[in-house]
Amino acid sequence: MREGGGVAMKIVYIFEPLDYEEEKQSVLAIGFFDGVHLGHRALLKEAKREALRRGVEFAVMTFTPHPDEVVFGTTDKWYLTPLSEKAQRLRELGVEKLYVVHFNESFATLSPTRFIEQYIQQLRAVHVVVGYDFTFGYRAKGTVQTLQNERTTYGYDVTIVPKQQYAEEKISSTRIRKLIRNGDVERAAQLLGHPHRTTVGIHLLFGNLYEVVVNESVPLPAYGTYTVFMKQGSKRGYGELIRKAESDVYFIRSAKHWLHGKVTIEWVGAATREKFQVVKQL
Repeated sequence: MREGGGVAMKIVYIFEPLDYEEEKQSVLAIGFFDGVHLGHRALLKEAKREALRRGVEFAVMTFTPHPDEVVFGTTDKWYLTPLSEKAQRLRELGVEKLYVVHFNESFATLSPTRFIEQYIQQLRAVHVVVGYDFTFGYRAKGTVQTLQNERTTYGYDVTIVPKQQYAEEKISSTRIRKLIRNGDVERAAQLLGHPHRTTVGIHLLFGNLYEVVVNESVPLPAYGTYTVFMKQGSKRGYGELIRKAESDVYFIRSAKHWLHGKVTIEWVGAATREKFQVVKQL
């Protein structure tokens, strides 16, 4: 176990077997929280409200890597929010303590009872908040019904947050990833509650055209052109991001001459299928 984070939120990194002794009681929200989308925010709002009512810490438990990578051997998993960005968004929502559990084979084989004993009771959670489809323990044998059945034995209360929808559509990280892959960044932003963000590397080619260097583990929207909002320190500005259909090459067209190095972009505009002549010539 090791600790980190800023003043407002303490981050506790946990490895199985658990060797962390918690001193403070908390209301604990549990989930992967990729994207920290509107559905997650409804769950987190409920946990925060309960923590304030009880006068205890507002805590969140998340996992790294994604359980599918360990349980099913998935190798093409990509995240809407890398762990560092997820932590930042949780901090902004008022989370006081973040438990980051290293999801490995040992953790994956914990029985549901052992999970409750170690990761709820030992961490002194007096109230647990999870989504309606939450599962835990070996082969996902633990369900929300398990949590409810064991709450008296282990001394905690539980809130099950129902399915969250936007315009009669279920809000889920899987759905949002699909929208982004298909280039529907505006619809994705509606479900996220904010524009999708990506950190990229940028360097000048010529004039107002910049090449974008993208981490291969972070797939970006389909080819076309997008309006993006760019951030680098205190600097801000809009531009057009262009992806060539024939490759995974990206360009930004902008008059902002400060663009260089690592830049955070927000995908705010809908894609078009046109390709600019300047890109065709490269």
